[in-house]
Amino acid sequence: MAGSVILFAVVVMRLFMSHNFILMASKLLVEFACLVGAVLMSLLIRAKGSQIKSCFVVYSPILLMGFLIIMFRIIFITNNLVEVLFPPVLLLFTIWQWFVMRRHKAKIPASDTSYTLISFAVMIVSCAASWYGYSLLSVQIFIWWIFQLTAIQAITCVNDMTKKYEIRYLMSKIRKHEKGIGTKAAGALALDIISPSKKTKGNHIEITWMYDLFNKTLVPLFIVLSILFCVYLAAGIFDLTESCKVVFYKNFINIPDVCELSLWKMLIVSVLLFIFRFVSYVSKALYKKYRLSHDTGNGDANITLANNLISIVVWGAFFIFVLILLHVPKSGISIVTAGLATGVGFAMKDVLENFFYGMSLMTGRIRVGDFIECDGIRGKVDSITYQSTQVITSDGCIIAFLNSSLFNKNFKNLTRNHGYELVKLPIGVAYGANINEVRSLLVDALAALEKPNKEGISQVDSAKGISVILDEFGDNSVNLYVIFWTLVEDKLRICGEAKEIIYNTLTKNEIDIPFPQRTVYIKEFPQK
Repeated sequence: MAGSVILFAVVVMRLFMSHNFILMASKLLVEFACLVGAVLMSLLIRAKGSQIKSCFVVYSPILLMGFLIIMFRIIFITNNLVEVLFPPVLLLFTIWQWFVMRRHKAKIPASDTSYTLISFAVMIVSCAASWYGYSLLSVQIFIWWIFQLTAIQAITCVNDMTKKYEIRYLMSKIRKHEKGIGTKAAGALALDIISPSKKTKGNHIEITWMYDLFNKTLVPLFIVLSILFCVYLAAGIFDLTESCKVVFYKNFINIPDVCELSLWKMLIVSVLLFIFRFVSYVSKALYKKYRLSHDTGNGDANITLANNLISIVVWGAFFIFVLILLHVPKSGISIVTAGLATGVGFAMKDVLENFFYGMSLMTGRIRVGDFIECDGIRGKVDSITYQSTQVITSDGCIIAFLNSSLFNKNFKNLTRNHGYELVKLPIGVAYGANINEVRSLLVDALAALEKPNKEGISQVDSAKGISVILDEFGDNSVNLYVIFWTLVEDKLRICGEAKEIIYNTLTKNEIDIPFPQRTVYIKEFPQK
């Protein structure tokens, strides 16, 4: 069927191009044939074999109704006759759409379920308009939705093909590239391997830039542009293109020396929005790639400040372009800016304070991924914003510190210099035990903790080793310290493993672990 309608469109375009009436009729038929062909090709590519029949059935009412409207236009049915015939015919097709949608909605893709629901809603609106006496408006709405549905089907089809490209080609290329990078970079890029379209942070921008450009910019642009374009095409069915242009370019907000806003300018603003968003994304991705390749610390690269500055520059430029496009005068901008600056300065004192303290923290005192301890709370820095710093604690809770309060406190950055933390585990052995023997046994047993974790990093710093030192002579035992450096993020688990090893080693070698004891004597007094 798809091949037939496309072949029909090609043949009609080649044959009937002389007579004005035939030219007009053939033009309408060619347009409709192209629309039907685009819908059928989209279903052919996207839907499974078992879904094709149901997909065709649910789209049949709206496509057949569109064909009837085209035929009404070709044979020049009078407006009076249209007002008589169109409402009951459209009502019948609306009811038909409802029944086929209920019967086949479970057998079609989820996206097509949404499109058929919208189609049904459009048919209801169009039907209501026709019964209220606005038949021409009803026809115009219906024709617009046929064009719009065709554009949506084409965009959905292209988007589906890009996902297949991502799965079959792009993912394998990223994995091959990932094999050639170091351990640290591989850990930073781990999320990217899951799915570039959903988890990407721009780590593979040199590979995915074209895919990102299409997926993040061109597809949204096509969606936005298709709305006005489909309205323009629908207006052409009834020779209303000039009126349509007037509506597009007419300023529905036209305040002299303040603002001029039209549908066309709104479209341009939308286009600029997606373009500047992609520029911001690429800039952040390139900077992150640069920092990942040059960062020498053990934490994540400190890119928060740079990302924020890039956002300010890019979106500031976008804001200036919008002001110029809307013809906002410079004098008005200056007056508004001065007034806002005065009011904001008083009303947002605390906000601005947190902002500047946040900028100071982002310059290097704290990095995303650092482990800090403040007010007895320790955890991993999850994000640094202009107002607060969010920390994920070891029990999974998220605590937000205001930047001003965190800046003024003596917090500990546990991973600023390296990723290890000194651990001192106190133990006690009985008097008379051989301290050298205890030391040798514990050091040998605890050497098992120096194995690497999943990222290939040693859990215990083997360069600094494991030490056992005598602390003091206690009331009941000789108190020792087992000292070693362990990864901050794994401290709780490694300390538990170390205590278990210490206990098992001392017990196995029959070295007493004394505990406080108290002898109680009960004296009996003779009764008088």
